[in-house]
Amino acid sequence: MVKNILVATDFSKRADPAFKRGVALAKLHGAHLTLVHVVDNDQSSRIAEAAQSEASSLLDALTVQHRNDNTIKVSFAVTCAEPHVGILETAQKIDADLIILGSHRRSLLRNSLVGTTAERTIRGSRFPVLVARSNDAAPYLRPAIALDIAESDESPLNGARSLALGDMNSLKVIFAFTIADYHYIRQSGLTENELRRYVNDHQHALLPRRKEACRKFGVEERQVMVVHAPFDVADAVLDAASKEKVDLLVLGTRRKKAFDRLRLGSVSEAVLRRSEIDILVVPPPEIIVEM
Repeated sequence: MVKNILVATDFSKRADPAFKRGVALAKLHGAHLTLVHVVDNDQSSRIAEAAQSEASSLLDALTVQHRNDNTIKVSFAVTCAEPHVGILETAQKIDADLIILGSHRRSLLRNSLVGTTAERTIRGSRFPVLVARSNDAAPYLRPAIALDIAESDESPLNGARSLALGDMNSLKVIFAFTIADYHYIRQSGLTENELRRYVNDHQHALLPRRKEACRKFGVEERQVMVVHAPFDVADAVLDAASKEKVDLLVLGTRRKKAFDRLRLGSVSEAVLRRSEIDILVVPPPEIIVEM
């Protein structure tokens, strides 16, 4: 059950979908909506104080309509910190069931050095994080979840079900598989038909795992897609999502074994950066992360 939703905004156009989705979900669940703006603490105190004052005025104007018509319970907060730290600290204060962020600015240099605010928030969050990209805040009708057919982590699926953000009866489960020697075989002179049969044989060999995964995850085989990833798993997942006209894609995070810290994972990170649809990232349960 969703009781508290946190929407982070930097007042840019990229943040508009997050606010619209937050309002829609708050109405759907009867949840309390909190907006937060984080003033970057890497500046003088005088400038930071001015920025906080201006942000409070902007948030007040942004929320006044919804406070006055009583359609949802809404409040806002302004804090001074590193952006992802301020978001996570506010989420912890309100015991958020869901954090909603807008899509990040695409900057290859910045992304390669420090990652985006969205990624850093996701890595440090014990709460599910929804990255909203679509300006259409209509209910999700075609959700999908990308799972590893060989792993037993059910938290992404359980998290998606508990949040009830979309029609779970229409849920698709995407299992993408790779073939270790595919590129060698591809260059060995096989015809296209022979190569297709080679891939199909590998896919057929996964049927027992597919059946076991359906049983474990509590889904029907009609809901499952097993797709070959010849070059890149993230691309295979996104291609499958595109073909199914998915409007919400659910991913999971993992723990680093040595330090029990979260990591986004290369596939999830690539999907998050390349996707044009909304992404829900669900962490494993009982995660405690130092910020």
